[in-house]
Amino acid sequence: MERELSLTEVFKFTFEILRRNFRVVVVPYLIGAVTLSIVILPFWPSIVGLRDEILALVTQRFSLADLPQLIRLIVRMASFAVVYLLLEWVIKTFFDGVGVKVVDDAIAGKKTRLRIVFSAVTRRLFSLLAASFLVGLLVISTLGVFSLGLILGFASGSTLGMTVSVFTGAAVSIVLLVVFALLFSMVLPAVVIEGAGGLWSLIRSKRLTSRRKGKVFAIFAVYAIILMVFSSLVEGVLSPLVLPITVNNFVKNLANVLPNSLYAIILTTTYHSLRAREMSGRAGLPIPTTTSQTEVAVLTQCPNCGAPVLDEYHFCTNCGHRIRLWT
Repeated sequence: MERELSLTEVFKFTFEILRRNFRVVVVPYLIGAVTLSIVILPFWPSIVGLRDEILALVTQRFSLADLPQLIRLIVRMASFAVVYLLLEWVIKTFFDGVGVKVVDDAIAGKKTRLRIVFSAVTRRLFSLLAASFLVGLLVISTLGVFSLGLILGFASGSTLGMTVSVFTGAAVSIVLLVVFALLFSMVLPAVVIEGAGGLWSLIRSKRLTSRRKGKVFAIFAVYAIILMVFSSLVEGVLSPLVLPITVNNFVKNLANVLPNSLYAIILTTTYHSLRAREMSGRAGLPIPTTTSQTEVAVLTQCPNCGAPVLDEYHFCTNCGHRIRLWT
């Protein structure tokens, strides 16, 4: 991508990529949804069953004699929940990486071979998980500010003091959460496309989003609205059906294939847009291609809109017009 895209162009380009490469982009997430359902959904009935046992034990006549049983139930449910969340985290992170790699290939006009993509992402899985873990720690750290607000509120000894402290702590936590989310929104493509390590991907993301936090916020705010509308529609369809919880979650996983695919395209497109801005600021240096930082870019002209396009691209990054066929 030879120039930074505007907010409108990002979404225009996103939907054009989705339209032209629908099967290629969606299939990996479809595989991911099935894998996720097969691996982790069997844990769900056990977690729900243990939760119901705990609620039944607590809501009935609870005594100290029931405490050992309650602790055992809580420990068992927590064990199932931890395994469930760990597996979900690893699987989702892996297939998000696959999605970014597939979209990157589509933008560059390459023919996607899932076996090669899976192999490439598997080699970088540790870095992906490390980056995700570090970002998660930073996000969780924002809760410390809210906790501090609660502590100061209780220490104040007055209703007004507690209200002000809690509100201030919550507001600061939300602001920090948004800032961290924007700063490190590009860690996934930094690992998958650039091959950055876990810590370096955070630094790269911070550099890419420098002076573009408002724009990145607007892009993902629009995506969040799309996601909420889509989730409401899915929930509205599934609610009257009263499906078993395992089946219900499986259907939701399948339904999420579309918004997850859209997210991968938006994320990768935004990354390339930010990287184009970064490279355009390096006077005297050739703009590298999306797949190598050492190759000199060769530009051609789109026959439809006249915009300059990298010679290796099969679609115009400005209007989406097909420039050449697969070779």
